[in-house]
Amino acid sequence: ASCVCNNEPLKPCPGQDTQNWTASTDHLVNQIEAAGLTWMTYQGGLDAATTGACPIKDAGLYATKHNPFVYFADIAGAPPSENAARCIAHTRDLARLSDDLAKGDVANYVFITPNLCDDMHCDPKACPKRPINGGDAFLSKLVPELLTYADGRGALVFVAWDEARKTGYMPFVATGTGVKRNYESDVEVAHRSVLRTVERIFGLPVLAAVSDSNDLSDMFEAGALP
Repeated sequence: ASCVCNNEPLKPCPGQDTQNWTASTDHLVNQIEAAGLTWMTYQGGLDAATTGACPIKDAGLYATKHNPFVYFADIAGAPPSENAARCIAHTRDLARLSDDLAKGDVANYVFITPNLCDDMHCDPKACPKRPINGGDAFLSKLVPELLTYADGRGALVFVAWDEARKTGYMPFVATGTGVKRNYESDVEVAHRSVLRTVERIFGLPVLAAVSDSNDLSDMFEAGALP
């Protein structure tokens, strides 16, 4: 079965008696490893004592629904387990990222998720007064660190939002080597476009799920993307 809702991977969706994780191996990080590249996810709010070392449980300011990797059986286990070795090896608390950047201990592909106070949703119990400004403060610290690391390394930084109100549109920011400066694209793209672009950057095969999607090439200088 495929992931069908935002519950923890071990909890079925409301009104359904099906597993909330997928046995599919057709996903980006398998492609990355097959190409001899590395990957890591940094998740805000992790605490191994409550979320699990492989964080398959919601706890504190961490939500599994923001961590796609725990829904894949070949990463987090079948069924998902907090002791899944591959998951543990590729998951770090976001608080560790600054040190990793300073040491140059950074994977080829990095997926970052803020905690529930910094994601601009604002968990009403944990941080009732920090909807947008909390996210702004988070990004104002994180993005300069990422750009400092990316400078001279040919790296890219994508900042994506995942939900919008009323219009259905949401912001997306790209910066780094080859990205057009002071440019606002009018080409409609989606999250699948980001995935398609990551595959293109790393020279990976195109997953069937995004085979009909466009990429982010409009945001790049001519010839910048492979």
